Amino acid sequence: MKIGNDIQYVLNPKGTTPAEIMGFDYKVMLKPVLESYAGDIKRSSVVKLEELVSLQKKSAENAARLEGKRNQLAALQSRIDQVSVFCVS
Repeated sequence: MKIGNDIQYVLNPKGTTPAEIMGFDYKVMLKPVLESYAGDIKRSSVVKLEELVSLQKKSAENAARLEGKRNQLAALQSRIDQVSVFCVS
């Protein structure tokens, strides 16, 4: 069984219990590796969460900016409509 790029663990196919299949010292060998992977995953998850929060803030800012532009366009269109009515009269 290969664990990661640099660790390989040999299983005993003739074993009948987990300890016999994996070896009696499997916890000593695997636990540090698994804890390291868990730490890596946790750190990666924190980074991804920070990126997500940043992107959500940017998205909210962009949405607010877009709404402002829409309001400006609506005001301009209203002004154009008023001037058009004035000119036609």
